[in-house]
Amino acid sequence: MQPKSIYPAMHWLFRDGSKGTMPPSTIAVVQNGRAVGSHGSIMTDDNHLIFELSHEYVPHPEQHSILQKNDVPDPEWHGDSIAVLTSSVADYYYHWLFDVIARLHMLEAAGIPYNKLLLNMKGNRPFQQETLALLGIDQSRILTCHEHLHLQAHKLIVPSIVGYLGHMPKWTCRYLRSRFLPYSRKVFGYEKIYIKRKYARHRRVINEDEVAAFLEQRGFRTVVLEELSVVEQMNIFASAEVVVAPHGGGLTNLVFCSPRTKVIEFFAPNYINGLYWVLSNHVDLDYYYLFGEGDHPPDYVYPAYVWEDIQVDMQKLKDTLQLAGI
Repeated sequence: MQPKSIYPAMHWLFRDGSKGTMPPSTIAVVQNGRAVGSHGSIMTDDNHLIFELSHEYVPHPEQHSILQKNDVPDPEWHGDSIAVLTSSVADYYYHWLFDVIARLHMLEAAGIPYNKLLLNMKGNRPFQQETLALLGIDQSRILTCHEHLHLQAHKLIVPSIVGYLGHMPKWTCRYLRSRFLPYSRKVFGYEKIYIKRKYARHRRVINEDEVAAFLEQRGFRTVVLEELSVVEQMNIFASAEVVVAPHGGGLTNLVFCSPRTKVIEFFAPNYINGLYWVLSNHVDLDYYYLFGEGDHPPDYVYPAYVWEDIQVDMQKLKDTLQLAGI
């Protein structure tokens, strides 16, 4: 379903961003493989980096951080089969759920046995511990990456990162819903919610007090997700009929929404990301977007000012709510 807005034409990133081809999901089994460093980079027994299995946002293998390290210790041998679910950005909620947890489905579907899991948990985020507990994964089975990690195992079992930046396959949403929604319950008073980025340093709504006050007059409840557990966040989104929020990791919880929930996402003019539109399509949500004030670059010019804050025009917000029938 196409995204909706008050603008006469769809933004080119929505129009063209849906044309990408989803790469296949694969599982590599690396005999006597080695995992190295804080990102759990995968190397062969004879010291070659397997770039495709060593997630970092660099375009070329020679730019990978592990190749710049000169102080790698001798490997510690593990006679086990270790499943590797590493991601260089696993401390972010979206990436933890979709780049790490969703890959468990690949292991389950393939029926490949393993003894331990290797994960990136440098930040030791509460959502990481909580989701692992909900999945029944015992801490004794978890190995964590760190700066001086160098382990070698009988087998490293490495599912590929699923999808590509800004897109995820539909099965990841089905899996996350099937594994976590049984722990949720409907909560009263959260039918219309506004997500506040209270603790964010970037991509903040500049006139947030004005936006929140306006929405509260229309029956919205302002929510600060960082102050809630994963289950509490899930309960709220599963109960919501309308979600309004600036672009940010909290919208990962859209995966737990009921079908036809209305979503209005705010963007800064120089950073548009269709990630949550794709997610909304996968779980059958009714998606709208609104740009913040400021100069817009021409089509096919993408400054990607990831940290740009957002100034919401109140009349345009009113018009978007009216368009959505709210």
